[in-house]
Amino acid sequence: MSRHFIDTFTCPECMQEGDIQIWSSINTMLDPEMKEKVRTGEAFVWECPHCGYKLPVIYATLYHQMEDKIMIHFVEDKVEAVETIKRLSGEGEDDFDILGAFYEADYTIRVVDSIGKFREKLKIFDEKLDDRVMELTKAFLRYNLLLSDPGVKIKEFLFDTTADGTKLFSLFLDDGSRASIDYEEDLYDSVKNNFKEIIDADEDFIIDSEWADSILLKKD
Repeated sequence: MSRHFIDTFTCPECMQEGDIQIWSSINTMLDPEMKEKVRTGEAFVWECPHCGYKLPVIYATLYHQMEDKIMIHFVEDKVEAVETIKRLSGEGEDDFDILGAFYEADYTIRVVDSIGKFREKLKIFDEKLDDRVMELTKAFLRYNLLLSDPGVKIKEFLFDTTADGTKLFSLFLDDGSRASIDYEEDLYDSVKNNFKEIIDADEDFIIDSEWADSILLKKD
């Protein structure tokens, strides 16, 4: 089910208080309008009811796209991500293995620790692609990029799509600038075929660049 609560927020522009709706869980079958609001970012934007000032408000949530058997736990840092997996895997004395139960029901379950990664997962799944293959594809592209420009410092490297549906990769650099790299379907397909056995055996819930590095070491 979807769960939300109302909190109060002080506008930094006019200094007046206004209500804010925080979604601790989102079920897109029960609240279908939230599916688009999460993708556009509207679900994480607060608008002051007094002056109209808008600002992002990021909070942890469980996103449950039941119709497609997709469940994404969005938390605010890597430590919390690991703790979330422990708790939901039934490692505590009174905990039930929730992740295991949904995994057995053929769910795709992920835990992400940034809003960028959260929205990236949704874009990947919307395109009916495999986020594990995508992370490995990004690992190869990142390696090639560093070979051609050793001084580049990448803050985030995310799969993206444009308004007309073109697939690409968005790079957010440490200096605040942004760049893009073309999506190569042949590379994605090659990675998918070459890593199929390892990927099929993998049961991790945090699929990110560190995960990709660990998979590449297994391949070697």
